[in-house]
Amino acid sequence: MDRGLAELWTLSITEDAVTRASSLLDEAEQCRASRFLAEAPRAAFVATRGALRQLCATYLNADPKQLHFAVNEHGKPFLPGSGLEFNVSHSGKVAVLGFAWQQPIGVDVERTGRKGDIRRIASRFFHPGETAAIEAAADPVQAFYRCWTGKEAYVKAVGLGLSLGLDTFRVAVEGEACVTGDTSWSLYSWAPAAGYMATAAVHGPVAFFQRGDDIFTGSST
Repeated sequence: MDRGLAELWTLSITEDAVTRASSLLDEAEQCRASRFLAEAPRAAFVATRGALRQLCATYLNADPKQLHFAVNEHGKPFLPGSGLEFNVSHSGKVAVLGFAWQQPIGVDVERTGRKGDIRRIASRFFHPGETAAIEAAADPVQAFYRCWTGKEAYVKAVGLGLSLGLDTFRVAVEGEACVTGDTSWSLYSWAPAAGYMATAAVHGPVAFFQRGDDIFTGSST
């Protein structure tokens, strides 16, 4: 993977994925997993974290068990000195993982089933221009989730966490994905699985590529 390319991976959170991933986690991650009271969030954490280790190791030609993650002051993980930028997100039974070289990246995925409260959420948290565009869209539900995932991906890429208000910037809800008025960011929206919407945000010009390989074996799917 060269600079100027962002690779996007989709992971189905299955029992098999959890089993494969669990052997890759370090002691602190195993301890964190054990603190989840419910099975679904525990499985999502284990599968996603193990997949992250496996893919980072593949890009860096390293042992996944020997990677040592650090976090910035806002909680975003990174691998010191590697130059590899990455981000993950999971919702329901699907996780997405994004990678780029020396270009900050954020990803977000959401299930698109919720319909009744999207207007309330948009009016409370989104930029007024986004709320109006969602209401005027041909498919307001899809427009809402595209906006939501775009904003979350951008916030995660910037790395400022909740200190960056969702109503302080605007993303396109239809047409080409972008941060309105800021051409220094590249956005890409896609459906990683039926009933899900995802968006990736990368700082700088970039080509997005969806990978179809099996994360833990490398075989094509």
